[in-house]
Amino acid sequence: MDDYLMDACGRALVRLALDGPGLDELMEPRQPSSGENAGKPPSRRESRPPVSLPLLDLKLNALEVLGYWCGCLVRAVPECGSLPAEASLAQRAEWLRHRLPWLEQVAWGQRCAEEVIAVARVVSDVVSPPAGVGDPEPLEFGTARQIAAWSALLGRPVSRASIRRAVADGRITAEITPDGRMLVRLSDVLGLCRSGKSVYVAHPGC
Repeated sequence: MDDYLMDACGRALVRLALDGPGLDELMEPRQPSSGENAGKPPSRRESRPPVSLPLLDLKLNALEVLGYWCGCLVRAVPECGSLPAEASLAQRAEWLRHRLPWLEQVAWGQRCAEEVIAVARVVSDVVSPPAGVGDPEPLEFGTARQIAAWSALLGRPVSRASIRRAVADGRITAEITPDGRMLVRLSDVLGLCRSGKSVYVAHPGC
C-alpha cells in the first residue's frame, strides 16, 4: 500500500469513528414535530416507532465491512490482538486505525483501504450531507425566528418561544443589537436540542 492510500485510509477511519455515533443518532426514531402527537413519545410502553431501514442497512454494511477486515487482520497478524464481537462502528474504526502499520504490510491491504474509504464516504455523506450548489450557509447568529428556522432545516425543530425561554433562564446566551433585537448563536441552540434540556419542539404557528 502506498503512503497516499495509507494516509487516506487513516483519515477515513477517523471519519468513521467520529460519524459512528451520529449515524446511531439518525437511526433513533424522532418524536412528531407537528400534529396532535407533537413532542409526545409513543403512548404505550411496548410500542416502538419505526426505524429507517435504509439507515439500518447502511450501518449494518459498514459494520460488516470493518468487521470483516478486522477479522482478516487478526488472522493474518495474531499479535495485533482481538476485537470484541459486539464492537460499535466507532470502536471497529479506532481499532483498525491503531493497527495501520500492520495493515500496510499484508497483501490485501490496498483492497481493505479502498473499501474502508468508500464506506467512510457514504456514511459521512449521510451524517453530514455536503451542501448543494447554491445552498445558503447556515447563520452563525440570528434572531429567534431565524435560528428556529435553521434549526428545523438541520433536523432539530425547536420553537421560538423555547429559544427565548432558554435565554431567559440562562441556558444559552444572547446579544442585544443597538436596535433592540436579540441574537442567539445557532450552535448554542443545536447543542441545547441535542442535550434535551427542556426544549420544546416547534408547533404550527409557534
